[in-house]
Amino acid sequence: MMEKLAAVALIALSVWQFWQFRHALKAVRTSGGQSTSPFLGFGFWYGLFFGIILLIMALGMLTGQV
Repeated sequence: MMEKLAAVALIALSVWQFWQFRHALKAVRTSGGQSTSPFLGFGFWYGLFFGIILLIMALGMLTGQV
């Protein structure tokens, strides 16, 4: 039971992470310019990667693979 609850929490966190990635990407597209850090792309990809990892862990917990 606790694994299912933790999996649901991880799914919620991964959805939030994907939403934040999308929101930040839109913000940079509209207001980014010459002064935007070139390292921002690394942050975007890390955020997307982290969301994918959370989702994989959650699905593994729901199916009993983890």
